[in-house]
Amino acid sequence: LQHSMSAKQAAKVYFCRHAQSTFNSSGDNSPDVPLSSAGEAQARQLSGHFSLVLCSPMRRAQLTLRLSEITYDRLETVQELREQLNEGSDLLPGEGYEKLGESDASFASRVSQVRNRLLQELADNKSQADFRILVVSHLFTGYALFQACGVRSPDLRNAQIVPLPGLQ
Repeated sequence: LQHSMSAKQAAKVYFCRHAQSTFNSSGDNSPDVPLSSAGEAQARQLSGHFSLVLCSPMRRAQLTLRLSEITYDRLETVQELREQLNEGSDLLPGEGYEKLGESDASFASRVSQVRNRLLQELADNKSQADFRILVVSHLFTGYALFQACGVRSPDLRNAQIVPLPGLQ
């Protein structure tokens, strides 16, 4: 992870959209889709060290992290980091299609919980100057999280780590 900022200006929270999935590459809409071959290669290019990684439970996010060179002190799988439930590929194995069609209000509530969790982690670890968090999640979850933090989202490309301002 490359930065030209001084330590004092460095971001504390980062967001990574999972690497390319088979849904992204070919429209595979089966539950909990894996990474495509290109996505596996993208994931292997990711690196950096983080104090805490919060990761979606979806296979494509978990594989992105597992195949990467990202290191961390602590890893947590966070259910609220799932993508908004609108596509079959957003379902976990065993979940029925009746779960699809998650309301915008429900989705916003989940994202707000993540934002509050990030704020709490930053507060709890404010004495650690090098404390950094990485969130590994999905496109619409990322857009919603940036919005919940009061900042405009960058173009969230697959397997790219970007600072998440608004929480520092």
